[in-house]
Amino acid sequence: MNSKRQGVLSIFLSRGLYFGVGISYILAYGNNFTIINFLLGFFLGLFMLILMLNCDWQVFFQSIWGKIIILGLSFFLVNNCLIAFAVLGSNFYLINTPPLFIVGPLIILIIYGVKKGLATTLRLSDILIFTSVIVGIIAILSIQKNIDFSNYFPLEMVDKADTLKCIFSSAFFSVSPIILELAFLKKDEVNKKAIIYGYLIGGFTIFLMILCILGIFGGDFACIFRYPEYILLKKVSLFNQFEHLETFLSILWFNDLIITSLLAGLLINKVFKNNWLYVVSIIHLAFVYFFFINNYQHILMLYHYTFYILGGLVILGIPSAFIATKIEAKKRQAS
Repeated sequence: MNSKRQGVLSIFLSRGLYFGVGISYILAYGNNFTIINFLLGFFLGLFMLILMLNCDWQVFFQSIWGKIIILGLSFFLVNNCLIAFAVLGSNFYLINTPPLFIVGPLIILIIYGVKKGLATTLRLSDILIFTSVIVGIIAILSIQKNIDFSNYFPLEMVDKADTLKCIFSSAFFSVSPIILELAFLKKDEVNKKAIIYGYLIGGFTIFLMILCILGIFGGDFACIFRYPEYILLKKVSLFNQFEHLETFLSILWFNDLIITSLLAGLLINKVFKNNWLYVVSIIHLAFVYFFFINNYQHILMLYHYTFYILGGLVILGIPSAFIATKIEAKKRQAS
């Protein structure tokens, strides 16, 4: 995996948890102060990323504890993708379509991509990054005229505990998916500069999205929406002629979800090989469909505990990977 592709994957992965979960979550706890909270969380995430880049995650993944941490994260990210597609699709796109007919083809697409291997996913990311850049530029340039700067005020801290939760969740949402990318790379293959640049670009685009959401809707109103990042795209108007482009522009978020899910699926396939992948996929799909998609209260419960799940995986994963790296280094020296 060359440096360019490492950077591209980092862009997708650093954004992968914000659609459907991340933006709504940090807005709920930060309101207008989310602007400041996100920036603080962004730099905290950068610090975490630097720590992660000094670990050998491929070696860590070979251990039982490493498989538990990274597989747990992989399944969680696929969960997020399936739920986001099902809820958004059944509420905005295909209102009369059963959610199973929405997530079923998606899981088939993920399995197909996994069977094609990492090289295919990397080539796909090369294509999707261009569509994401073009769509992102169109969205930002079209939306900015609707911003009312008075909506950014009052810029005040809501609650200290909520502020801390907003800061740390911003960091966890941004850096935790990048563990997937690092699990494919040997330590000497990691291009730290490319991954950090990808993280910075991905974080900057999320920051712009938050600025637009708050500038157009205001903190109190934005918290009402379940998908404020999608509702925002309804404001896009090209040359004051073309409107209602949100269906097309939402590909910006779908690209993030697809690449994140494919990388997660590839890691799952490293453990559950051959026909076991199909068995695990069917069980996983059934679990997500019956336990979450068919029960919105369970989705809200997962939404509430996302911060703790990701935080636990990152906090346990980084020191564990660091220890595994040191042990491996001592073994090499001894031999």
